[in-house]
Amino acid sequence: MIIYKGRGRNNVGPAEGLFEVPRKDTGNEPMQTNGNATLTNAQFEAGVGILLGDGGMISGKNGSALLFGQSTIHTLYLLFVFGLFFDYCLTFPNLTCIWDHRYNHYNYLWQFRTMALPCFNPLRIHPSIGCFLTEISLAHWIMCDGGKILRGGVFLDTFSFTIDEQLLNELTAKCIGEFLSLTN
Repeated sequence: MIIYKGRGRNNVGPAEGLFEVPRKDTGNEPMQTNGNATLTNAQFEAGVGILLGDGGMISGKNGSALLFGQSTIHTLYLLFVFGLFFDYCLTFPNLTCIWDHRYNHYNYLWQFRTMALPCFNPLRIHPSIGCFLTEISLAHWIMCDGGKILRGGVFLDTFSFTIDEQLLNELTAKCIGEFLSLTN
């Protein structure tokens, strides 16, 4: 299967033949997905981490849709995430161009969105977010808004959250302490 560029307002030229996408093991084609669809645990956990990072949601009358975009330098990660939610997407990722007024140049990014389905409604930023963080969701959050510290370790950018929303003590105690053990 070949990824083709959509016809959005800000899309850049054709991306025909740029990436090969393998068929999903589920056998579900995107158009066959209906309102009875459910997210797997891996999809839900990835969705939580993506929403804490660079993802977003759009609510509609038929449910919610997941939005995700990454700059072209992170194309492989975007395609990995797209592969997780492939069964719920009608189109392949679009290459979009956005003018950055701060630096007077264009930024290019790949983005996709899923269909609006009821199975995406539980994906939201919960007040007790620590209960929903797992190894997978933390990994996706780090891949979206984190980075590597040269002397060892990782960091998370949490600038878009208020102090109340950060819950840093809960994150440190529950997730980083449990899942990222520093011992052998």
